[in-house]
Order: sequence, then C-alpha cells, then structure tokens
Amino acid sequence: MDLSIVIVTWNSIGDIGPCLDSLAAHLSDVAHEIIVVDNASTDGTRAFLRERGFRSAAAGTAATRVLIENEENVGFAAANNQGLAQARGRFVLFLNPDTEVQAGSVQTMLAYLQEHEDVVAVGPRLTDGEGHIQGGAAGHEFTPWHVLNYSLGLYALAPQWFPGIWLARRQYREPTPIPVDWVSGAALMTRTDVARSVGGWPEDYFLYLEDVAFCRRLRTRGRIVCLPRAHIIHHIGGSVHQMGEAGLARNVLGLDRDYRTRYPWTTVAFLHVLGIVGFGLRWTASVIRGRARVEGHSAPARALWRACTLTSLHCLVRAITQRECV
Repeated sequence: MDLSIVIVTWNSIGDIGPCLDSLAAHLSDVAHEIIVVDNASTDGTRAFLRERGFRSAAAGTAATRVLIENEENVGFAAANNQGLAQARGRFVLFLNPDTEVQAGSVQTMLAYLQEHEDVVAVGPRLTDGEGHIQGGAAGHEFTPWHVLNYSLGLYALAPQWFPGIWLARRQYREPTPIPVDWVSGAALMTRTDVARSVGGWPEDYFLYLEDVAFCRRLRTRGRIVCLPRAHIIHHIGGSVHQMGEAGLARNVLGLDRDYRTRYPWTTVAFLHVLGIVGFGLRWTASVIRGRARVEGHSAPARALWRACTLTSLHCLVRAITQRECV
C-alpha cells in the first residue's frame, strides 16, 4: 500500500462526491486506500458513502474504502488521528472533503517525499474553482516578525525579504519547491510512521491552526515543502459556512489559542494589535473598493475581515484584562 488518504467529513454531502470522483479519476496508478472519518453528520453523508462502497472498519479486514462513524463531532484534529491509526500506507494524505485533486498532483507529492528523505511533509498549490490562488496553502511560523509582515502587507511586496505567515500568491506561480514551516491541512501529505511518532495531530485544537501545530511537531523530524507544481482545487469554507459569522471568527480564535500556548500575555496582546491593524486595513479596503469576496476564498470580503477585526479586538481585551496564558 503506497498511500492512505484520510478525509474528515461533517455534513459534507455537497462536497464529498466530487472529491471521491477526482480521486478515482487520477489515482489509478497509485495503490491506495481511503479512510473517511465522519463527525456525526446529519445530512445524509454517511448513507452516500455507504452507497459508494465504504464500510465500517473491522479488525482483520483489508477494505480499501473505510468509514469511521463518530457519535459526536470530535473536531478535525482528533478525527484525523482516528484515520491515521487505521492507515496502512507508507504515506498518508490528509485531505479535505471540499477538494478535487488534479491530474498528477498526488503523484508529484508522493515522488518528492520518496526522493527526499529529509522532507517529512509536503503540500500543493491550492486554488478555488475559478483558478484563484489561495495564499493560505502554506506559510511560515506565527512569530511577531512574520505576523508583522503579513499585517502590513509587506510579504506580498517582497516575500524574500519580508516573509509572512502566508506565502505571497506570486510564489505559487513558480514551479520551484518552497521551503515553509507549515502547509494547509486541506491537503497535507506526510510519512505515516513520522506522523505517528510525533503523536499525530494536536487534539487540543478543535478547528483552525491545528495544521500549523501539527507541522510544528513534524518539523522536529525534518523539512516541510510546498510544491506549486502539484495542484488541488479547494472549495474553501464548506464546513465553516455552516457556522455563519461564528465560523469566520474561528480563524482568529485559533490564532489566539496558538499564541497563548507559546507567548507571554504581552506578546499575545501585541500580536492582536497587529491583527487589528492588518484585518482592519483589509476591512476598510473591501468597503472602499467594493470587493465581493477575498481572492481564493468563498467568504464575502466585508464579512470575513469584519469578523477577523472584531474577534482580534475581543482577544486583545481578554489578553490585557486576564494577563494569563494557557
């Protein structure tokens, strides 16, 4: 078995079909299994998967289409770990249900890992269905320097001198592999034994930033690389949109949770000041320019940046008043 593909679903009836179709169309030359971990969907996702040949995991079976059914939503990280525990492939691809792999993308990622023993994880270039690049496919560690560069937009002007928490979109347009600190959990391929040896995904993250924290663990074992030549379509925000504005706010809440586990409250407060400035500038620009949505993102621009700005403000107030971290 070359590859195990782990997909976490939550009310994903509108997405999982095209995702599975793309895998069937482009992976005929790769020995693989697909493990779907369903987080208590109520929209018919499970029935659909059974119709597509998925069966519950059972000891001693060699099924290549496995369905793990959770009675409650245990979160993205914990569900990925359930899939990881079942994986039989030498490599594992963690894939969102709202993705569609493109021809040769998975093979490119597999080949790179096979040819570079010092690389522990890779990720592809992500675009939406219209070809707009998603900057959040990969990036650098969430340090004050990188957050500053992102907030002020410096990373987009000169990414070599001012690397940001996200890669600049221009960087994905070159075929050269890019060394990064993390790649998006929407499509992350790693070595199965390494993923297990570092303890898998950090389950204290429920949604957002768990991929950054997971890559932080993986980096103790080797390098992480973004491969722009590998292309996967990501219809971003399928699950988040079901939560409304509260779902958009989870971006910043994930950041806040990550900050508080690593920095003193003064640094956390400073990082949220940078967030307020950066998100506020984007919110203002979206109002002035009348942008319908953020490039590469399906959320309305005004709603996204408004939610991020106000949530950053809330987190700043909490950091100052509580003066304590996790």
